[in-house]
Amino acid sequence: MGLDRSRYAGSGIALIRVVMGCMLIYSGYLKFIAMGDTVGFFTMMLIPAAGIIAPIIAAGEVLGGALLVVGLGIRYVPLWFIPMFLVTTFYVKLPNQPPIFGYDAGRIDIMLLIGNVMLLLEGAGAFALDAYLARRRGTEVRAQAVRA
Repeated sequence: MGLDRSRYAGSGIALIRVVMGCMLIYSGYLKFIAMGDTVGFFTMMLIPAAGIIAPIIAAGEVLGGALLVVGLGIRYVPLWFIPMFLVTTFYVKLPNQPPIFGYDAGRIDIMLLIGNVMLLLEGAGAFALDAYLARRRGTEVRAQAVRA
């Protein structure tokens, strides 16, 4: 009477995808409403062209997060987030000292990095706009756990 893992795999992936998307939308929103602070932080971290990069990162988080929530472009969205979280994890957070930085601050970035790798490898899971559009076109979504 155990759970059939393959039956629920797509729903689990979808849950992770939607939660990640909501977190990223909120994070990008916070960067927008405090853009001066965001640019100042990027400058402090010696990120080049902070005034240009900060709004691009904020927009990417909001747009990419929205795409994750609806499950659209899931084979491409992680290609934006994976490099971003490699930088935030291994350049910004882990090499610097707590309490603002360090492992405690980097844990969420590590999880978002691995979550995006999962989406790149496994696809959007259940309830994804990608799967719906593929069914409407009569094409098949490549090797995804889409059962719901």
